[in-house]
Amino acid sequence: MLDDDEEEFWGPIADPKEGLGPEVPSVRVPDATVSDSDGEGDADVSSDLLVTFWGLVVTLNLALFATSLGAMLAYFRGQLRLGGGLFVLGVVAFAYAYYKYRRYLDRSDTDDPDSTDRTEGTDSAGDAREIAEADR
Repeated sequence: MLDDDEEEFWGPIADPKEGLGPEVPSVRVPDATVSDSDGEGDADVSSDLLVTFWGLVVTLNLALFATSLGAMLAYFRGQLRLGGGLFVLGVVAFAYAYYKYRRYLDRSDTDDPDSTDRTEGTDSAGDAREIAEADR
């Protein structure tokens, strides 16, 4: 008799976590947007830009880390030689990243036939002189 009451009382217990959160939505992915497994499928950027971008990301991360760590070592711990060396390394890395960025911009401007249209009129002081001379 005791066994019959236990079965009625306990019965099948549902999962307590069930129904607590929102339902997970399903998404249909069109076949046209799926790229190749190597990641290079239909890239929107050139490989030269991609390599330059990630090279600058790594260089700037190194520069930021070296300058901040070098300054902290020199100021807080008094390790002037190590801290100063790291700080100088970081400044050199910043300068190198700027050099690589400018070199890429110059290289991409010479490859673009419409680059003269974009660079003309960017000198505001020269434009102001031309306007002043035209008014005379």
